[in-house]
Amino acid sequence: MLLYGVALKCYYPIVTLIASLSHRDPFILPLGDERLLALLAHDEFGRVDYSDHLMLIRAFNKYVSTLPRQKQQICRQYYMAAPSMKMIEGIHVQLTFELKRLKLIPENARIDDSELNLDSASWPMIQAAIVADCYPGIGVAKCQSRIKKIRTSTDPSAVLHPGSVLKRQLQGSRRHESLLKYGDNPEPLIDFMAFQELSQIDEGITLQTVTATTSVHVVLFSGSSRMEKVIIRDF
Repeated sequence: MLLYGVALKCYYPIVTLIASLSHRDPFILPLGDERLLALLAHDEFGRVDYSDHLMLIRAFNKYVSTLPRQKQQICRQYYMAAPSMKMIEGIHVQLTFELKRLKLIPENARIDDSELNLDSASWPMIQAAIVADCYPGIGVAKCQSRIKKIRTSTDPSAVLHPGSVLKRQLQGSRRHESLLKYGDNPEPLIDFMAFQELSQIDEGITLQTVTATTSVHVVLFSGSSRMEKVIIRDF
């Protein structure tokens, strides 16, 4: 994914994602009545964009933009594990150092360098890098917006993990009122989802860390990065 971030000029959000995925999930979901408070806090990062990946990016951006003396308070406010966020921040810096050492990015480049981040504000570009990284982790929704079962390359009837932000957003009329401030638009017709991993829980096989994506992204980026010469020649 990191090389796609460099190639697609969306370096900062992609290195943020890799750092976040390299460590344990920073979000805390307590039991009891406090669980709803945590979900409401996480909604500020998830909004209604149907992406666990984008939620991680926004959470990290919130953390690093906070003054050092206020980071603990921000973590408590948004139900994030402070040690995890600190570790993710360290991995974030280390990844850039390693790319410089390997001469994959200029030695004097900053992590927010404009040349590396021409398309960092372009969600379709970020989606492209996510799809390329997740492959073959691509799920096909059988019922489009009313997702009940998801077909993957290894399981014909997987479901969304309870911790996925998509699970909360794809509730139709039962969507929590806290999400309405981000838009009351009809749910999109979701055909494809990129996911990081499958896990077995009581509900069955579930998709974890999921992003809704498009058929164009799947066609262009969910496959081998190499092609035989004959294919290129015929094209």
